Amino acid sequence: MRVRVEGLTKFFGKNKALDNVSFEVADRAFTIILGPPEAGKTTTLKILAGLIKQDSGKIFFDGEEITDIPPERRNVRMVFQSFALYPHMTVYENIAFPLKVAGVAEAEIRRRVKEIAEFLKIEKLLDRLPHNLSGGEMQRVAIARALAKESDLYLLDEPLVNLDYKLREDMRAELKRMQRELNKTIIYATPDPLEPLAIGDYVIVLNKGKVMQTGRTMDVYENPENVFVGKYFSVPPMNLIEGTLRRKEERVIFESEGFTLDLTEIKDRMTHVPSDAIIGIRPHEIKFSMEKIEGGIKVKTILGEVIGSDTIVHFKLGETLVKVFVPRIYRLFGGEDAWIKIDPKSVYVFDKRTEKSVLKRLSKNG
Repeated sequence: MRVRVEGLTKFFGKNKALDNVSFEVADRAFTIILGPPEAGKTTTLKILAGLIKQDSGKIFFDGEEITDIPPERRNVRMVFQSFALYPHMTVYENIAFPLKVAGVAEAEIRRRVKEIAEFLKIEKLLDRLPHNLSGGEMQRVAIARALAKESDLYLLDEPLVNLDYKLREDMRAELKRMQRELNKTIIYATPDPLEPLAIGDYVIVLNKGKVMQTGRTMDVYENPENVFVGKYFSVPPMNLIEGTLRRKEERVIFESEGFTLDLTEIKDRMTHVPSDAIIGIRPHEIKFSMEKIEGGIKVKTILGEVIGSDTIVHFKLGETLVKVFVPRIYRLFGGEDAWIKIDPKSVYVFDKRTEKSVLKRLSKNG
């Protein structure tokens, strides 16, 4: 199912939850709505499902306007952030419930529940009550209940947010497998920037009720159109450094307090050279060493944050706190001398006044 929304606006009292939101979702794609809390993710999904009514705007499924069609006629299934299982019902009864409400024959219910349980590998759980399930098992059951009644569009509202890291990893892989095998359209809301990179074909980035950018996942990741997308859609968050850009003969130099970077190598990608600029550098793009690097910049460490077998090293460039991701363990306590090197080709440049990118789009071939 193709989905198109045009100009969705929604108020809750005086709070504008959605502000003229427009986007398209490709047929049978796994599309991620990414954004922080209060971005408008859940509101968008509920409007698509018909659970709440927008104040203005239109919705189209496969080119047909369904703006005023009630939820029971939209053939949309939704999985909420909370598992919302009926505690007095077994897993079988929870999955079967929407089919019973729809008046499906008992034999067909048994067939469908068995099929979905096998698909999600929960057939051994069918006789259990929810309080005897783990978090991951409850999430699988919630998804199974949504899948029991066939649909062309599935809406998943932060379904993994309450799970621990390992379970989230496992369930992400499971959801991607599920989407491929079902061959259905899925719209999945999350605050976690890892999830579009792991499972999303497309991403819609929301912030404060506005669409910040949409597109194929890697295209948006590699070509952030503004400061918000650059910083938020990055793990760890993109480093942002304010300063000035100066043309010096044929060169373009970025200057910040106590820090200078030659960006001549990417000047041909700049649509213009704003005097006040913000540069963005992803933490994994900065070369780091405790030994001197030829042509590098000497810094003093502030902290070494060990995460598994990796380290996030904190230091200052001029007056700006910067983080670098290093794929090895460094035990650092602050004050150690270290060296970094920044490849200009890895730098993003934004106009400070508009916070929009001044770089031409980078194709996959560079």
